[in-house]
Amino acid sequence: MMREEADREVAEQKLRQVLAQTKAESLIQMAVAGRFGAMEGEELREETRTAEARKADARVEVVKKEMEMNSKKGVGEELEMTRSDVEEARLEFERREREWEEVKGREMSISLEEMDGRMREIEIESGLKVEEAKREAEERHKGELKVALDAMELQRTWRGYREWNQFGEMLGAAIVLQGLVRGKIAREAFKSVLGATILLQSWGRMLLGKKTFRIQMFVAKRRFEKAVAGATKIQKIIRGVIALKSFNEKLCATMVVQSFGRMVIGKKTFKRAAIAAKQLQEKKEVAAVHFQSAFRGFVDKKQFKRVKAVVVFQALFRGHVARQDIALANFAATQIQKMWRGAQHHMNFITM
Repeated sequence: MMREEADREVAEQKLRQVLAQTKAESLIQMAVAGRFGAMEGEELREETRTAEARKADARVEVVKKEMEMNSKKGVGEELEMTRSDVEEARLEFERREREWEEVKGREMSISLEEMDGRMREIEIESGLKVEEAKREAEERHKGELKVALDAMELQRTWRGYREWNQFGEMLGAAIVLQGLVRGKIAREAFKSVLGATILLQSWGRMLLGKKTFRIQMFVAKRRFEKAVAGATKIQKIIRGVIALKSFNEKLCATMVVQSFGRMVIGKKTFKRAAIAAKQLQEKKEVAAVHFQSAFRGFVDKKQFKRVKAVVVFQALFRGHVARQDIALANFAATQIQKMWRGAQHHMNFITM
């Protein structure tokens, strides 16, 4: 509101200056016309007044348009009046000013001619006043010329000030628009860079998750295969122990049957060769005892070796499994630390 009131006051001052200047020029013309005797015709006076009125109207229209431009709100509203309207108003003002200059020139030429005629009459009537009249006419002419030059200088200064004011307003609006456009471009570039960064981070996390899942699946598969192999070996050992036990039972039964058969044969042959049979029986029993002790020793040694091998294999397998678990735990801890540090860096980056 304060800016609008200030612009309105400036425009009213300009309008008052233009009206005062127009009124002063009209008074000067009237004074010149009266000083030279007011010898022009009624048609010339009417044409002069019409040209002066047109010039005043053109100046008033230009000032009104400037008031309209200054009273609008914002830089964008100040630019609503296009340059073509201002140029059109300026051309109209110059055209009317040229018409007024032509009328003024014709008036001055007629006035000078009348002045020359009157000077001749005065020279005829009184030769003593010729030089004084010329001197006064020249001084009046110089004064009028000075007034005209001052008016032209004032008009040129006012037009330059108006053009520079318009140029400053347009330059300020262009700077504001450039700042807005550059800010928008910078924001869009930052958004695109931020979106690309987030996309790359999501892709990196996805690839890292896939790699971790593949490693976990591979480790689980290897552990399952090793567990299956261990179970197969344990089943093989158990089956061997069961078969060996069955073989020992069958061997004992066979030995019982053999001893019973030998006893029957011995009883049958006992009567025929008691001593020979007794000796032979003793030898056979001794041989059987040696054979049984040797076979049982062999079986016990074989079983001990198998049990020892099983114990050693179990120790190795358990150690291998423990090392695998420790390596997997270390790898998982390393991955978790890496992801946690990456998340911390990401949060620090976002907070920045």
